[in-house]
Parts: sequence; structure tokens; C-alpha cells
Amino acid sequence: MALDFALFDTLPRNLLPNQTAAVFQQKIGNAAMAEQIGYKYLFFIEHQNSAFPAITSSNVYLAAVAQAVIVSQREVHHGPDDHLA
Repeated sequence: MALDFALFDTLPRNLLPNQTAAVFQQKIGNAAMAEQIGYKYLFFIEHQNSAFPAITSSNVYLAAVAQAVIVSQREVHHGPDDHLA
């Protein structure tokens, strides 16, 4: 039985506007490094009304992450009922 690892990603609660680009570059680098060491999944908060700081433009964020990683099979899951859509 294999154990798959995942990276859970969120933004800092007190992110300053002048730190945004550097924080996103670090997160994209973390995703690439996680893939290199064998992590299989990336989870992030995208809902603007969540208790966590959210990534408000998930499509732009995932496009940037996709450019940085080498993924043989890309799957997007929106939740436990996404197969019903």
C-alpha cells in the first residue's frame, strides 16, 4: 500500500501588497519542489468567503503552477461531488 503526500497551500493572513509577487513565486517554487520529491497533490483555498486567506483567481494561479511543474496527468477536483457535474 502506497502513501501519497499532498501540499496544502494558503496565503498568509497578513499579506502586504508589496509582498504579493514574492509570496506567489515562493508558493509556485514550493509546488515544483513538492512534485520533484514525490508529492502527488496540491490543495489550495479558493473561496473568497473562507476563514482562511484565499486565492481569488484559481485559474491564473493554477496556470502559473502548471508552467512550473512537470505533470504527466493533470486532474482537477472540486470536491467530493465533482463527478456528478
